[in-house]
Amino acid sequence: AGSIQWVHSTGDHCDFNIMFDLIVMIRHAFQCLHSDEDTLRVLRNVAGHLGAGKTFVFESRNPNINWPGEWDGASDVYSSGPDWFQISTRVLSSDSEFVTFEHTYTFRRDTLKSGSKLRFPARTAVEQLISKAGLMLVYVFGDWTRSPFDRQLSEEMIFQVSRA
Repeated sequence: AGSIQWVHSTGDHCDFNIMFDLIVMIRHAFQCLHSDEDTLRVLRNVAGHLGAGKTFVFESRNPNINWPGEWDGASDVYSSGPDWFQISTRVLSSDSEFVTFEHTYTFRRDTLKSGSKLRFPARTAVEQLISKAGLMLVYVFGDWTRSPFDRQLSEEMIFQVSRA
């Protein structure tokens, strides 16, 4: 436990003046980078903090899956004893690369709404940005258990990258 340093930061402006052996970006944060410029800024910053031959891992949802169809109208109820809440999703718009949606959180006495816009870049586009940032693609997995990526079936694209 003493050999792990957890850092919570934005990916584009941080400067820790140290090198890391492993950098992990989780929870589909990569999909919140809405332009190639934003993505390159983050990837270059990662490259500047990654030791030679060390690893950066991040995920993006596979754009070949029909995410608007999966998400629009989805609803789940979560409960713990007498307490419960419901999360409902409504897709507001989608195009070839972006999906904008709204979550409605319904509680016993309150309702909250939260909107999001996510980018779904193609695997080849991500690989080009990785290369432009001075990083090297090691492997693309189809999930966090390291299953091979299947273009039609894998929901995730897990990118394992290193600094050249």
